[in-house]
Amino acid sequence: MPLFIDHQLAGAYGRAGSWYMQGPWDKGEDTQGYQSRMTPSALYRAAITAIDQHAVASQGGERFAALLSDLEKGKVDLGGVDAKTFFKMLWLNTKEGMFSDPIYGGNKDMAGWKMLGFPGARYIISSGSTATGTATISPLSVFAAGPLGTARDRHRGSEASFG
Repeated sequence: MPLFIDHQLAGAYGRAGSWYMQGPWDKGEDTQGYQSRMTPSALYRAAITAIDQHAVASQGGERFAALLSDLEKGKVDLGGVDAKTFFKMLWLNTKEGMFSDPIYGGNKDMAGWKMLGFPGARYIISSGSTATGTATISPLSVFAAGPLGTARDRHRGSEASFG
C-alpha cells in the first residue's frame, strides 16, 4: 500500500491538481467531501510528523491500534491538521490501494481482488521488447477465459493462465 499512496501523492492527486483550492476554508459537512487548504501531500506530511511526535510522547509507540481509533474520532491533536480529515483520507487511499489494479502499485499479488473473489484484469506480457526496453502489455478480458481457466491471446497466438 505505501507504494500506491506514494505514487498518488507524488502526482496530480497529491498536488490537488484538478481541485478547487481557493477557499473559503470553513469547516464543511461530512457530505461535502474534502475541505482543507492543504493539498493531500501536504496533509500527509504534516499529519505523519504530528502522529509520530504524538505516538512517541504519549504512547511510547506501543498502542498503534488505539492511536488509529483516536485519529478516526478526531481525538488526537495534530497541530494544524484535523485528525478526522487525515484519517478519512488515509482510509480512502488505503482502500483505493487495496482494490486498485496492481499496475498502479497497490493490491500486491491481487490480494484485494482475491479476497473479494474478483478475478481481476489480467495482462499478457510479451517476451519481446520495444525500443525503450519496456515490455508490451495487452489487456486480457476475463470473458475470454476457456473452460480450464486459460485464454488465448488472438493477436499473438500465445496462451495465458488465470491461476
